[in-house]
Amino acid sequence: MLFKKFLVFALLLPVSTLSALLPAWGQTAAKFSPGFARQDGVLNGATNGSYSLSSIAKFDRDQNPCLGFSGSTPDHKIVLEKGFAKLNFQVNSRGKDTTLIIKTPNGQVLCGDDTGAKKDASIVAKDLPSGEYDVWVGSIEPGKRWSYSLTVSEK
Repeated sequence: MLFKKFLVFALLLPVSTLSALLPAWGQTAAKFSPGFARQDGVLNGATNGSYSLSSIAKFDRDQNPCLGFSGSTPDHKIVLEKGFAKLNFQVNSRGKDTTLIIKTPNGQVLCGDDTGAKKDASIVAKDLPSGEYDVWVGSIEPGKRWSYSLTVSEK
């Protein structure tokens, strides 16, 4: 009976509202506490989509430009069970031109693009409070599908 009520309720909602209530297709979730094992910090996925990530923010809290294209829903949900002084987020797509956007629980945005001479994106984030983080891994061009691993580490 509860499912029927949900189904009727869901049918009456606009698609954009419904998509916000349901997890994204293919989305992965991870929980981290200080001292987590390195192998637990590796998340896999694939870039895909034509949604401009600059729609989330033009610039992040440090005035880095927010670039790239992905789906409109986050690729990963990361839950920090406690705050972290520093975390590193590193994309490895074997040299493809990736981008990275992280939206913090308090609504701040962190953006990353090329790492030094490499095309893969990275972010070194400091003073991260506990809570849920939305993460998009994008490609610099719309519609590109590239496999990647996202490594989250305390190093």
